[in-house]
Amino acid sequence: MEGQPAVNYEALTPEDLSNLLTQLFQPKTDVVKQATAILKDYFKRIRALENLLILMSSHPEQNIRQISCVYLRKIIGNQWMNLAKENQEKTKYLLLQRFVEEPVPLIKKNIADVIGSLGKILIPNKEWNELFQFFFTYSSSQNLIDKELGMILLSVIIEYFSADEIKLYYDALNTIIEGHLQSGVRSLQCLAIETVNKVAQTPKAIKILKKYKNLIPLVLNALQLDQEDMIQKVFEMFNEFVEIKKVLAPHLPLLIEAAIKISLNTDFSLNLREITMLFLEQIGENYSKYLVKKAGT
Repeated sequence: MEGQPAVNYEALTPEDLSNLLTQLFQPKTDVVKQATAILKDYFKRIRALENLLILMSSHPEQNIRQISCVYLRKIIGNQWMNLAKENQEKTKYLLLQRFVEEPVPLIKKNIADVIGSLGKILIPNKEWNELFQFFFTYSSSQNLIDKELGMILLSVIIEYFSADEIKLYYDALNTIIEGHLQSGVRSLQCLAIETVNKVAQTPKAIKILKKYKNLIPLVLNALQLDQEDMIQKVFEMFNEFVEIKKVLAPHLPLLIEAAIKISLNTDFSLNLREITMLFLEQIGENYSKYLVKKAGT
């Protein structure tokens, strides 16, 4: 970039990086552009990953910890193999430790996203079994906060499970997910619904939803009327599976009733109501013979 000062990237300290990140919040466009250009080059170096981890874990300012997570999520996959084995292990431990200790919920979720980005690489290669140990330990706790931590992490990482992980762990996971859906605890119900939505994106989704027939009705029963975003995600998922009759057919009466109620409720946004009306249209197209037969019995 013309006019950009020469930068000794290897000499940048965590404090220097913090100052650069702070410049991104400045109102002056030229300051933001210059900082962005420097960071773009800097993030190609392994030292950047190390300094971002330091800021994520220890910086006193919330906005710096948060933006450090944003950039960590972007670069950790590319830089991971450049870390020494010993530092890889320390990084995995640090991410889980910081996920537990971070006091700000939004940043905690950001750290979970970093864990997810790394898990995308490590889980299929069975290189981070501590994630599963973490989840089962925290989800079996009697403490609600621990249960929430376990489910936050699961809702992020489950989409990266390979077929082997799903086969190995899902029986035990499903017991926990179904329990949370029926818990009456709003936070656990929301996280369980998010997790089922992520399960629906995995290679074994159809097999899981066929085998664990309680999941769909439990998700519907756990939805609250004031959770419009969540309701939309759920019906978008149902629209994806509308042609898979072995998944949806057992639950048609419940699904149709819920979709009609939402479609007729003018308190919901037009977008959500259109999604549920599309669902009903597709049900009519794909299940007409089934519905006629059902009506005649």
